[in-house]
Amino acid sequence: MLLTTTDTLPQPFTVLGLVEVGFVANPVHKQVFRMRSETSTEESMEWAQNALRERAAKLGADAVIGLRVQSLFGNNCMLMGTAVKLGG
Repeated sequence: MLLTTTDTLPQPFTVLGLVEVGFVANPVHKQVFRMRSETSTEESMEWAQNALRERAAKLGADAVIGLRVQSLFGNNCMLMGTAVKLGG
């Protein structure tokens, strides 16, 4: 599944909805923000991207566009984007 920070694609698509997942960047506590604790920021981001792909796939999406990370508080972050079906 395609994940991209761009808000559009060079082909038609249908918007299916917003997908988001919380994660902990460089976590220091276990079981924070409803997910497993990771050992590095890279592993946390990889876990979040995979979780986002799964949520988008459940909507029938082929891609997630407009991908962005928002810092919430402390090390807690939110990865979000717009799930789309290619071929509009």
